[in-house]
Amino acid sequence: MSTTQTIHIRVHPVGTTVQGQKGLTVRQILAEQGIYVDSPCDGQGICGQCKIRVQPSRAAPETPHANISAQEAQDGIRLACQLVPDDDLQVYLPPTYRLDARKTSDEGTILLGRSQTDGRIQPAVQVEEDDGRYWLRHAEEAGRRHPLSQWAADMAPKGLALDLGTTTLAASLICLETGRELASAGRLNPQVDYGHDVLTRIQRASSTEGLELLASAVQTAIRDLVREICEQAGAQPMEILDAVIGGNTTMVQICAREDPSPLGQLPFTVGLASGCSHPASRFGLGIHPQGTAYVPPILHAFVGSDISAGLVAVQGFFGAGDKILFLDVGTNGEMGVSTGQVRLLTSTAAGPAFEGSGLRSGMRAAAGAIQEVSFDGRDLVLQAIGNGHGPLGICGSGLLDLVHTLLGIGVLDPSGRLRTKEELTEPSTEVLSRLQSLDGKAAVSLADGVWLTQGDVRQLQLAKGAIRTGIDFLLDQAGLESRDLDRVVVGGGFGNVLRPASLEGVGMLPPETADKVVFAGNTSQLGCARLLVSTPVRRRLEEDMAGVEHIGLAQDAGFMDAFVANMEFPEPGANTVDRALIGGER
Repeated sequence: MSTTQTIHIRVHPVGTTVQGQKGLTVRQILAEQGIYVDSPCDGQGICGQCKIRVQPSRAAPETPHANISAQEAQDGIRLACQLVPDDDLQVYLPPTYRLDARKTSDEGTILLGRSQTDGRIQPAVQVEEDDGRYWLRHAEEAGRRHPLSQWAADMAPKGLALDLGTTTLAASLICLETGRELASAGRLNPQVDYGHDVLTRIQRASSTEGLELLASAVQTAIRDLVREICEQAGAQPMEILDAVIGGNTTMVQICAREDPSPLGQLPFTVGLASGCSHPASRFGLGIHPQGTAYVPPILHAFVGSDISAGLVAVQGFFGAGDKILFLDVGTNGEMGVSTGQVRLLTSTAAGPAFEGSGLRSGMRAAAGAIQEVSFDGRDLVLQAIGNGHGPLGICGSGLLDLVHTLLGIGVLDPSGRLRTKEELTEPSTEVLSRLQSLDGKAAVSLADGVWLTQGDVRQLQLAKGAIRTGIDFLLDQAGLESRDLDRVVVGGGFGNVLRPASLEGVGMLPPETADKVVFAGNTSQLGCARLLVSTPVRRRLEEDMAGVEHIGLAQDAGFMDAFVANMEFPEPGANTVDRALIGGER
């Protein structure tokens, strides 16, 4: 145990180490460094909302609360406002954490802390002043500069990190002089009105009229996001001179008004140049008219710039050491494996269930969404985000937790069928009262108007089955077993509230991996931010991605059989896969 009066805390996914006086709570230490965890009760330990995950748990005394189950406490879940650490530790923040760039030191800046550079800001775009005139210099045009119009002495060059997802959009405003995040915001992608999945949107945008409709919708939403983050930071959109766009290939091409139809048919041709910059006006970003937009390397029609950008934020993926499995879980499920020598990427159509869409009571991970579920021996314990007005729906992480819990108490059988009251004797009266009929079919009542239906379970089975099959095929191609993995890095919208045991318990992850899971947040957006502030990282990423191999799943003769098998849930306490369905025994 440390004998000093200083505690060091490694903060994930911020990617920095902070220190504070011994005797302070984690919440106080983080707040001193401009890192805030939501705590509606102002740190009194009443609301139970500031839950964090800590490692090692021995350095973190338990913080008993009704919102923390015995299993969660064992897994290292603590209240930030009540935890007074005895020694140095690592902390994994919930997805709702906030950063105050004014308090964040240069060395602890979220971008520099995650950077693979030597700590220097080296943006691709720079502004130079010469005899009262302003000039714009871009790294891709070595030795050349251009007169910069509409610029003033009180302006500072800024960048836009944009994650262009199938279901959601996220944007951050970055100072290109300091590398600090000045503001961030997100919203639904309005294209969801024209189809939840990529293939539907490809079909809709294959005509001139459809492409204009979808492109205009997303560009308008992006411009609204740009104005929002600029208002937060007291800046002007005209100060944004560079952008990095991470997104699945279809979304990026539609935004650029590039015909996406070749992406939906063999040989799956990508029409948009990547690993280079375009005029920002092509994407309708609403930033400075001389602004540029960098699109990170696109490996395949179904593995886009969001994945290459995300790998920048996954420590060690391009290194020669650890064996890493990377998952970006959303409407599309992209995944990669690195052995240190071999690097493989693939993708599967996961569907919108993990984003909370397509479910009877599904919603995004926002206030009122059920995000955690456990069983206290009598009834289901539901934890909703915000916890102010009762559950309004269920998000992706809550769905996984719920299904895992129902499997454990026998309400769900391994085939995914919801059992009726008459079939059950073990669950308590409280749980049995939740088993009802909705529209003539079995369903589970979670709250007033909030349901889990048999259809919801099937949507999860389709999604997790596709992802698990992709993982199995990658591991097989890389010559690995799941026990060989050193880390499983999960990006996307899950956040740190999801218990890794739920991922393994429903069979989405292979056996012996739950204790290797690290939640990395929105890796696409983090990677885009890093690429904004470091030209060398861009060049290195382009080189690294040239050595990555894409593995096609749909063309494999054994894919469908393995997918059907992986739709089944493991027996409680077990997690097995029929290895004969993949590899040489198909």
